[in-house]
Amino acid sequence: MLLRDECAVRRKALSAGDALAVFAVSSVLMVIIGVPMQATGLGGVAASEWLLLALPTLLLARARGAGLADSLALKRIGARTATGALLIGASAWYVLVWLVVPLQERIAPTPPELREALEALVPAGMSLPLLILIVALTPAICEELLCRGAIARSLVGAIGPAGAVVVSALLFAMLHLSIYRFVPTLLLGLVLGATALATGSTLTSMIIHLMNNAAIVTVHRYAGSTTVTWASNHGTVVGIMALGMLGIGLWLLRISAPSLRDGPPTPRSESPSREF
Repeated sequence: MLLRDECAVRRKALSAGDALAVFAVSSVLMVIIGVPMQATGLGGVAASEWLLLALPTLLLARARGAGLADSLALKRIGARTATGALLIGASAWYVLVWLVVPLQERIAPTPPELREALEALVPAGMSLPLLILIVALTPAICEELLCRGAIARSLVGAIGPAGAVVVSALLFAMLHLSIYRFVPTLLLGLVLGATALATGSTLTSMIIHLMNNAAIVTVHRYAGSTTVTWASNHGTVVGIMALGMLGIGLWLLRISAPSLRDGPPTPRSESPSREF
């Protein structure tokens, strides 16, 4: 059964050449058009994501004649998988901030002027739901369609699941055009790729990505609140709690995803005429 499912995935996914070509086109467009668009504010950020990342990916999938659900793995997931994804997204960001970002800052500290420029993109009076829509939901959909739905999925047949996860994570980190965020973004990309392939659905990584960004935006918005102040003063406690949430989320995905629960399929002979 698992062999049959794996062969079906490979036949329905875009080819590796297709996915890498659309990534190259989207990356060039991002540098030439996207960067100036994003400099205009959050509206430009959202527009660049939809027009330069999501649209080319969707057009390519449609041009290849495969349904979007099959070619980009936009398949329904169960409640247990969704809950696991929510927990991973709500906790992984803090684990990265707690353990990885300090090391990144030692190696390549973020220039103060860049930090101020990023903060200036967010209007002080913008409502939190609208902010989450632009900064969390939009990238969760657009970037996951390209990096996990197209790239990671298409590379499985060529370099295997592990290689597909690593390469898609590297391209995901490069897509953000920032050396100062490269390592945390790369590690997040590894989590997104592994969970998307393990569960067979890009919706899983979309939920994780959404929760990751939404949590960061919410904490930033309420930076002066009592809760956030307490958390910043008790980083180790919150970090241990986040690790616990992350572990539970991964466990839920493990017991939900057949490829993780049952292990790799056992090789067996198949009749040449048998359909996968």
